[in-house]
Amino acid sequence: MPLFDFLGKKESPPDWASFFTVKDYHTFITLVHDYFRSQNETIVIEDGVVLFHENSLNWPPTFKCGLLNLAQLCRRNHKKDWKQIVFHHFDGLWETHKHSTEFEGQIANFYLAYNLLAVRLWPDRHMQTIGEEKCIVRRDLDGVVSTLVFDLPSTIRQVRPEDADHWNKSAEELFKIGLANVRKMPRPEISEIDAGNGVKVILFAGDSFYVSTYALLLKYYPACIGPYGVLISVPTRHAMLCYPIRDIEVVKVVHTLIFVTNGMYHDGPGAISPNLYWYHDDKFTLFPYEIEDKRLAIKPPDAFVSLLGSFSQDGV
Repeated sequence: MPLFDFLGKKESPPDWASFFTVKDYHTFITLVHDYFRSQNETIVIEDGVVLFHENSLNWPPTFKCGLLNLAQLCRRNHKKDWKQIVFHHFDGLWETHKHSTEFEGQIANFYLAYNLLAVRLWPDRHMQTIGEEKCIVRRDLDGVVSTLVFDLPSTIRQVRPEDADHWNKSAEELFKIGLANVRKMPRPEISEIDAGNGVKVILFAGDSFYVSTYALLLKYYPACIGPYGVLISVPTRHAMLCYPIRDIEVVKVVHTLIFVTNGMYHDGPGAISPNLYWYHDDKFTLFPYEIEDKRLAIKPPDAFVSLLGSFSQDGV
């Protein structure tokens, strides 16, 4: 959207920025335009993504900058700090782009790339921005994409199919290496928290962008998995919530866990998914629900309903 159109219409925030007031959204978008105008760059903002002109002076025309995480970060800080936050963010992206470009010449050497491989969880909407055909992905959780990435010193860059063409390795092998490398990173803080209403859940949390990836590493944390599996959510890149299922008490947990997950997802930054999943038999099953007018309607999977029935019959 051209800046003059926005300034003239003062229109309501789009869905991706619905947490902003009209005034705050206007302030945020103006700061984004101010940054690129200071660099004599022409941009267009579409669906929460900054797009560059084909005659861009510095930024590659194919480069896309998502705004959701930046917007969530601004929302959590005082408005007087927004300009510094926005300008620092895009300065960092530019530095990241330069370092990533320098790395390109080393990719063919698998022994150099090996220790840089990692697996990161991204929301489906991120794939719509960068193009799934440009990534190596797995679908482990509905609405979430497990993506093979390079964990570089100043950035995270997806592994492209043409990168892997040099290595003669299957996607399965590469994901195994990437997950093993995540395990070598500093472990997130793991704690039991009171989620409200007397409900205790396990929280994995930290500054790392790979905390949510621990959803794929649960087998290494048996205390997090009950005899009947575990309820799990990955609201942001910095958090994972789980509740081991041991008995009928799980019924009291579902409602609270859904609302806690939703709150964390909408607060961000790094929102991944508001979904709740049931992890059992080495697979993730979506636990459907809807929230309308603050009313929660839960539609548990048939297998989960059968499990609850078995608890009632056995007196568990």
